[in-house]
Amino acid sequence: MRIIAGTAKRMRLVVPRVRGLRPTSDAMRETLFNVLADCIVGARFLDLFAGCGAVGLEALSRGAQWCTFVDVSPRCRRAIRENLERMRFAGRAEVIRADARAAVERLGEREPYHIAFADPPYGYEPLGELVAALLGQQRAWPNGAVVAVQHDREAIMPDDPSPTRVKHFGRTVMSFYW
Repeated sequence: MRIIAGTAKRMRLVVPRVRGLRPTSDAMRETLFNVLADCIVGARFLDLFAGCGAVGLEALSRGAQWCTFVDVSPRCRRAIRENLERMRFAGRAEVIRADARAAVERLGEREPYHIAFADPPYGYEPLGELVAALLGQQRAWPNGAVVAVQHDREAIMPDDPSPTRVKHFGRTVMSFYW
């Protein structure tokens, strides 16, 4: 895996061997950042279920001011830190060990994010609750804040509000909320 664009373009990512880890593909990251193109520069970015950090690192490479990476796996957090160092982004990021839902509640008390991205494992049961919590935090964030969720097409998502935009990639869906 590599960074697609920006200051770290073509840099290889350290990807840990962790069961169930499915890094966001180049095509999906390209689509995500095409949709977010107008709001990425200078943004505070939240990457939940960060894995190897590909999405948050891509955000930093494309001009995000700050990224908070959240993952429970020690191997993933170690890989993210290594990737941050290799790309010289360490001063513009933090890596947090936490459950995504707990992190959303705790991080909501801090400086607001402009973009939140979540890519939970397929079958993640409390996905609807997590999205509802993110959307609740979004109300306190700056105008134009975006919540993007990558999920299995069979996942149960909240009906209210419905996503502003939806992109399909076979079994995977990316839902955007503005």
